[in-house]
Amino acid sequence: MKKKSLTTNYLYNVAYRILTLLTPLITTPYVSRILGVDNIGIYNYTYSVVSYFVLFGVLGLQMYGQREIACHFNNPKQNDKVFWQIVWVRMITIGIALTAYVVILWNTPYRIYYVIFGLELLANAFDISWYYYGKEEFKLITIRNFIVKLIGVACVFLFISGKEDLPVYIFCHVIVLFFGNMSLWFGMKSRIKLVYPISKECFN
Repeated sequence: MKKKSLTTNYLYNVAYRILTLLTPLITTPYVSRILGVDNIGIYNYTYSVVSYFVLFGVLGLQMYGQREIACHFNNPKQNDKVFWQIVWVRMITIGIALTAYVVILWNTPYRIYYVIFGLELLANAFDISWYYYGKEEFKLITIRNFIVKLIGVACVFLFISGKEDLPVYIFCHVIVLFFGNMSLWFGMKSRIKLVYPISKECFN
């Protein structure tokens, strides 16, 4: 497989970074005005707590997966094996993080928001963007990220209309992320052969 152009990949990355910077400039003023300071504070606090569980759940597997796929760029058999090993480990670590998440946060005052945010952990379990980065398929990831971002912006303006819509705002955030990650699995059947991972090898 021919290596992708470094310049092309760089331009795709830059395009997405620009969109990432512009999106808050579009949505933040509207969200702040509609939801109010208190709800924005609750959102930021609960999201920061959820982020710690996500961080534990992925355990650096994003960078590790990207590196391993890149290392076996021209070895399809090893590539398939590594892919399923990382997916398996990620499922386990996210499962542990999700269990701890439920136990620790179930009886907190913001339980309703944490319940909705739980979908973010599930979304990360199915995130295989590291595979595409390892394969240097930046175009596909960039297009996917553009679509996810734009749908997220549209949801904000379509469904957020009052201070009582904080749960809806959180749900829009996580459901778009979830389906965005799931969309990466479409077409994987033609890229990756199913290999049942051996548990011992996964944790070596």
